[in-house]
Amino acid sequence: MIKQITTFFFIILFYPNAVSQNLFDIENSSKYASYLYKTKQFDICSSEYERLILLAPDSISFKEKLISSYKNSGQFEKGINTVNLLFYDKKSIPKNISSDYIKMLLKLNYTSKADSFLNSNINLPEIDKNEFKLAILILENKYSESYSISKSNYFETPKYKLLRETAFDASKFKKKRPVLAASLSTIIPGLGKFYTKDYKDGFVLLSIIAINSWQTYRIYNKIGTQNFYFWTFGVLSAGFYLGNIYGAFTSAKRYNEFKQNEIRSKALNIIFED
Repeated sequence: MIKQITTFFFIILFYPNAVSQNLFDIENSSKYASYLYKTKQFDICSSEYERLILLAPDSISFKEKLISSYKNSGQFEKGINTVNLLFYDKKSIPKNISSDYIKMLLKLNYTSKADSFLNSNINLPEIDKNEFKLAILILENKYSESYSISKSNYFETPKYKLLRETAFDASKFKKKRPVLAASLSTIIPGLGKFYTKDYKDGFVLLSIIAINSWQTYRIYNKIGTQNFYFWTFGVLSAGFYLGNIYGAFTSAKRYNEFKQNEIRSKALNIIFED
């Protein structure tokens, strides 16, 4: 709401000059779009730059601001499609647009397209290409390879150093094996959860299965199998036991996914830092 009010006063401020001019000509529209960009109203800003490009289709500056607005407003798919429409020859896309284009590709996990673009583009500096290539390896879960390559390159830009640290941390990550987690829980209920560092669930499962199993055994010793409670606790024990095996399997998969997403987010945050 505050931004809309500020925008209204911005228009009023320029209105005296606009009465003798076309409020929607390139000069006035450019001032308004620039104001929106500076105040980070990227959704509205992108619409303004779309119109400006229709008025001045050869303006690289307007194209840069439009693609940047898409990136900053999270309109990644739209930004990628617009670059594809505006530039037939991907090799000669200007540096700033190329950088934003790759960032949007990586955000949507189009790593192979980003890598192909990097190999063909002639306007991105070599250090930028190396930063993006290292990020791509991390995003593709090639942790050992990414760290090995980063060690052999002596680039000392802030981004490259942070990506090297991320690659090093990622290279120490050991994936949990779902089959092993399930096997451990088959031997001792809850053990698979402990293996995936889900200690709370592991302890709860072990306790529940142990209590139900003990109750089943106690009833069997006193009354035998011809009793409702024996079968009730027996079925509960079996159900929790089987669930504990399946739960350990899925817990290992969730653990791996969580850690990989954590590493991915860290790499993307570094790349998106301006």
